[in-house]
Amino acid sequence: MYARAGVGDYYRQIQSNIRSEVLGESVDYLLSIETKIDEIVDYYFSKYSLQKIEEIENGVEVEIKDYTKTIYAHERERHYQYEWDIDRSCQKIIVTVLINNNPNIKMLSELWTSTYSMSFSSSEYARYNDKIVFEIETKWYCLDLTNEEIKQKTQRQLENLHSLVWWINNDIEKENVILKNYILQTIQNRVNEIKKNTEKVKSLTEIIWIPIKKKEVSGVDRIVNIKKNDFIKKIEKPSWTHKYTYKLDENIFKQIVNFIEGQCRQFENTPNVYHKLWEEDLRNIILSALNGIFEWKATGETFSSKGKTDIYLLIDEGNILKGECKIWKWGEMLILTIDQIISYLTRRDNFGFTINFCMNKDFSKLLDQAFIKLWTHPTIVGVPKKINESHFQTIHNKTWDEVQEITVDHMFFNLYVTEK
Repeated sequence: MYARAGVGDYYRQIQSNIRSEVLGESVDYLLSIETKIDEIVDYYFSKYSLQKIEEIENGVEVEIKDYTKTIYAHERERHYQYEWDIDRSCQKIIVTVLINNNPNIKMLSELWTSTYSMSFSSSEYARYNDKIVFEIETKWYCLDLTNEEIKQKTQRQLENLHSLVWWINNDIEKENVILKNYILQTIQNRVNEIKKNTEKVKSLTEIIWIPIKKKEVSGVDRIVNIKKNDFIKKIEKPSWTHKYTYKLDENIFKQIVNFIEGQCRQFENTPNVYHKLWEEDLRNIILSALNGIFEWKATGETFSSKGKTDIYLLIDEGNILKGECKIWKWGEMLILTIDQIISYLTRRDNFGFTINFCMNKDFSKLLDQAFIKLWTHPTIVGVPKKINESHFQTIHNKTWDEVQEITVDHMFFNLYVTEK
């Protein structure tokens, strides 16, 4: 049986995310904000905590809608089910409860609350950022409610909705207290750990009388030599701290994409070798090649993976480029992949890419289908651009901000092998 996650499950998951982010913060930064821990706690709290649902006072609107509905034979009484479909004049009321804009409303609609009722379902209510809507059929086939029945049913639905909102807000309020304490404890523990390690290194240096040598970069020549200042552009974070967030430079994005495209063209030269590989195997080959030429971090990998097929460009401050590697099978899959890319993005991200390996024949036909499919994505801005016959580029509005845009490159590679 499928079990939906609850509000508490969401908060347990983000605790893990916060811990990873805090561990990823630079040592210098964490030491510099030691006297301003409350401010960085507020930053993480505002980033991850859920916002309670706030109903607007006197914000209930009712609309009566008349419409015609086809009553299919199988929906009628048993002795009519062998006849024909009929059209009936129907009526329903649409009740809209206005709420203060809440960006978490979609997520909240998918989470269980710790308190619930078996007498009604939360799925009866359609939730939007600024309103909650439910409908009541007042006139239908073999149904015609009186005004008193409509009133009673509407009041009952509103009471159920108020209960649901209270349950959600109660869970959020309880979990937010726990979350704030967790963030504070996590940051304090990390700062104390850094101090302890610093003292240990200092003590070790004094004991052995020899300075600890810093790790140096390997002398292997790199195909692409990217300096720190060229790699990313700084964008100031909110004024409460001097820390920076980062944005990938467009020219560097083009270099990365061009290298990936060149690497995958080699796959097309020997499709017999790569045709048998899974998505993650193909991705790992690409990652290995990328880490061989792009050097950024002194330790670890510049390019790494999260999940099964994701490709991330990592710097100390986080991920600034995300990509998806897929074995492409049908048109709708491309739309889902774009959705996946956009769902990964934060406000600072401005680029993404998809790598699509085609194992089926008629590659040219598949490319035409893919290009046409790109036009149908709901967030697309303008028209898709053809970089070359198998490399397209689209621009999208970020789902949470219609002003900010993201560029996504889509590369397709033919790994079809004729069956013998």
